[in-house]
Amino acid sequence: MKKGFLVIVLLIILFPTLNAQENNEGNYFQKNIRQRVVLGLFNSYYNDNIGFMCVGYEAVLNLINITPDFNLIDFGFGLNVLTAFDNRGDADWQGRPFTPRITPGFDLYYTLKIYIPLLKDNIRIFIEPLILGLVVFTRPYPETDDATGTYVNQGTQFGLGVEYRINPKLKGFMKLQWFHASNHKEYKNNPALEGIGILTGLQF
Repeated sequence: MKKGFLVIVLLIILFPTLNAQENNEGNYFQKNIRQRVVLGLFNSYYNDNIGFMCVGYEAVLNLINITPDFNLIDFGFGLNVLTAFDNRGDADWQGRPFTPRITPGFDLYYTLKIYIPLLKDNIRIFIEPLILGLVVFTRPYPETDDATGTYVNQGTQFGLGVEYRINPKLKGFMKLQWFHASNHKEYKNNPALEGIGILTGLQF
């Protein structure tokens, strides 16, 4: 609730800038809404041995343009399709899993991205200090020997990456991201899914 309030305050503070740019240059939102496609691969860092991948789409609003080509902040909404692979698939006669169990899901989220000044003409670093979302799996997940998660979880993520401008309308990026999904209950009802991933994508 507090984080949502902070986002609203930020937009109120920035409104005079947005309005001035709209009056001087036309429709601000048409000029500053971008799209991203993202592909990522994660691995959990506990002994649950879960790997998962995501394919996603983000709609992004650029804020605080410092040059015609670069902005300082952007705010986005996204949807990732998740596929988790764990070691609880079909087992051989000795009980060892020989196929991974696949669990689909999705992650609906919003993100705030802050850019650091350019390293070179077309390269800049960014941080994502705030990615919050709703993570939903097709079964209660994750599942361990002594605990089982839930269908619906809160997702929290943080990222650090680099962006490269390919041309005035196309940018590529790569980032390292920490992922957490849980329902904030006690462990027996909430074995959290946590992992580190590498993501890459395009903004256009």
